[in-house]
Amino acid sequence: VYDLESFLHPFTLGIIFGIPSYVYFQIVLLISARIRWIDRIFAHDKVMKFHGILALVAFGLGVLHGHFKEIYGDSSAQILMGELGLDIMQVVIIVTLIVMVPGFPHRIKILARFRDLVTKKWGLDYSILKALHNFTVLGIQLMAFHVILASSTQEDWLRVVIMAGLAVVTTVLWVSHIIVRPIRLRRNPSQVLDVTNPAPGHTEVLLKKPRGFRAKSGQFVFVRFPGSDAQWGEHPYTLSSGTQDEALMVTAKHLGNFSASMAQLKPGDRALVDGPYGKFYPASADKNPRPLVCIAGGIGITPFLSMLKSWSAEDPRPVVLFWAVRDSAELVHRDFFQKRAEELPNFRLVTIVENKPQDGELKGFLDQEKLDSVLGEEGFSLAESEVFFCGPAGMQKAVFPLLKKSGVRRSRLHYEQFSFG
Repeated sequence: VYDLESFLHPFTLGIIFGIPSYVYFQIVLLISARIRWIDRIFAHDKVMKFHGILALVAFGLGVLHGHFKEIYGDSSAQILMGELGLDIMQVVIIVTLIVMVPGFPHRIKILARFRDLVTKKWGLDYSILKALHNFTVLGIQLMAFHVILASSTQEDWLRVVIMAGLAVVTTVLWVSHIIVRPIRLRRNPSQVLDVTNPAPGHTEVLLKKPRGFRAKSGQFVFVRFPGSDAQWGEHPYTLSSGTQDEALMVTAKHLGNFSASMAQLKPGDRALVDGPYGKFYPASADKNPRPLVCIAGGIGITPFLSMLKSWSAEDPRPVVLFWAVRDSAELVHRDFFQKRAEELPNFRLVTIVENKPQDGELKGFLDQEKLDSVLGEEGFSLAESEVFFCGPAGMQKAVFPLLKKSGVRRSRLHYEQFSFG
């Protein structure tokens, strides 16, 4: 590039859009490999959200790259590999947005009906769709060959080394994640110890701790049950057990085929536990003495269940837990929370029930009035608190503006993605 004219030349623009598209797609593949140090810095649920956004950006840049390159009308195996790789990514992205990701697409009736057709009538559940999602590696590596064999790359051996090296690193990490990790987990398996139903439409599974397993309260794991009556595949669940408990506990609401099939598990069934992951846990009181406001929606109570099992009565920080559900039957382990409220002098539980609340339960939804009223009674405000939120996307959309309006800083708001979408 020598001047503005050469910069705006279609061939140059094609390269300008193509290089970041390729690099971003490789990063998309790299960060999907559950690299522990990335999780420790950013938290895996946030990483996966970024993974999706980056894939969309990379795809858009790839489309622009193809548009400017089409001007020359060339056709070769190298060009076809790039086109095919982008086509594969297009299919995966469309299926992911319509079927796997909650949010805007499902507000469009025709897309919502298509999602119901795929997931309910055709029975293509999360595990099958996740397997389809893994075709991204094929699309991305076809693009790698497209880039490595490009004439502009071939002009300099250092370019070839950089572009090929990036592809090799991401491929090795992805293969390690898909093949090596399951082998390692099978060498250190877990086992189902007990299966209970803590509430209608909920299943709780007690698991033997794998050798050397350590987790902080609020972290999550990926679990699968090979050879059992449960659905195949691997799903993420927050641990509802405490750090000192001898066994791991997973509490799941029947939101899909896999979670519903967990009710069919039996003691002795084999389990594979990968983790822990996530950064959804408070710092110690000496590092962060601020009061804690915890907000849970439905089964989003599980990380707080884990935290309170390990919470010390000597911790001086006030803790207020707001728990919003549709009806009282969803208040799993209500007795445990009430007992902890008696044992912990600084802990208060506030239950908010949409339909037919019972004695001691607030009616309706969590709103500004309820937040201000309860915290005013406790003698502190949201603005001076550390806030932890775990709940569905709809509740997050309603609650976050309230927190912002109340002066909660972004650095003091901690939230767990209710789904990786």
